[in-house]
Amino acid sequence: MPRKEAISRWSHLFFMPSLYGGVMWGAALALYGARLVEWERNSAYTTVIFLIVEAAFISSVVLFSPMYRSWLSAQRSTDGPQLRTSSPIRLIVLLHSIGFIGLAKYVIDFSEGFGGIEGFIIALFSQSYLIRGAAEDTFSIGIQLSYFGWIAIALTVLQVTQKRISRWWLTIALLQFCGNLMFIDRTRPIWILFTSFLMVLLGLPKLNVLKILRWATLGCVMAVTAFLGIAEWIGKIPEEGTYGTSTLTPQAENVYHYITAGFPYFSRILEEQRAVSYVPERTLYPAAKMLSSLNLAEPPPSQINDFEYLPFETNVGTFLEPLYRDGGILFVTLGIITYSFCLDLVGLKLLRSRTLLTTYAWANICFVSLMGFFTPKLSTFPVWLFLGIALLSLCWPHLRFSKS
Repeated sequence: MPRKEAISRWSHLFFMPSLYGGVMWGAALALYGARLVEWERNSAYTTVIFLIVEAAFISSVVLFSPMYRSWLSAQRSTDGPQLRTSSPIRLIVLLHSIGFIGLAKYVIDFSEGFGGIEGFIIALFSQSYLIRGAAEDTFSIGIQLSYFGWIAIALTVLQVTQKRISRWWLTIALLQFCGNLMFIDRTRPIWILFTSFLMVLLGLPKLNVLKILRWATLGCVMAVTAFLGIAEWIGKIPEEGTYGTSTLTPQAENVYHYITAGFPYFSRILEEQRAVSYVPERTLYPAAKMLSSLNLAEPPPSQINDFEYLPFETNVGTFLEPLYRDGGILFVTLGIITYSFCLDLVGLKLLRSRTLLTTYAWANICFVSLMGFFTPKLSTFPVWLFLGIALLSLCWPHLRFSKS
């Protein structure tokens, strides 16, 4: 079979971060424009900025599409699976071990505020919102260590898909995933599922666009189900009428609120011309936090924003919000370029590096782009951690992909 017939014409698009950013930003913006909940209306100026973001995503897809197509073509053989690895069983064991240690440390540290582990478990199942609230005042290195478990889950799923390890390893991955639900965070399980899906996509012997779309649809259903399930668990499903007059059910209102809330929030900040610091303390939050811990700089502002009433309560402002607070329209312009063109370039470099951990970092870059409509994941610690680990992995040739 000729090589060009073995590769679906459009399959390379699913490896481009800007595809995910453009689809989600465009969909969220369209839903916001539908006014299914009566958010405050934004100015024409803000609308232009939102449209420029979408145009940047689309332009980046067009610009980098030939490069990603060339990369994918180079990975595919004419007669078999495209990407194989020697089974990194020791790495997976190490990552799972660190992840479980992190989960245990988290439970131990947070249990102190609940009278012991028994009190923590009771709160977990009956008053989980208390645990989420305690996260603002309780420090635990277990939170950082748990991120290694995310990598372990993705690598486990990839290796099982490629039949390099037993399916029993999925049980360990599932336990790791369930342990992460204890953080009472709705983004965390979606993050883990999305990056694991992309790692599986990378390891498939053949790519079929229709099949990928079916799996993507299933993934969206799972994500929404997880989102609503955790919302019900922590008591965040709004009562009917919370968002005014609406034709949506309370569950649908909850999803709609989170998908669209970033746009009116950023509009309020921009139109009120909030103070600009001209210091990238929010944009480069992990670095600012580290400098602060070494007493080399003032503590950066919290990543948890103040709530605004628009006229409904929210505190998320898309990836644009911290950029504007740090550097006004100049930083917003640079941020739009970064989240589109730069992320596509970095993603391509990571894929070409051909190690397990650089490809996992690529999957996280795609997630950063995907979540741009909601929150600036590029300024979060786990993304910086995964990128740092990816750079270190270049020193380990045995973790590289190889044809087989």
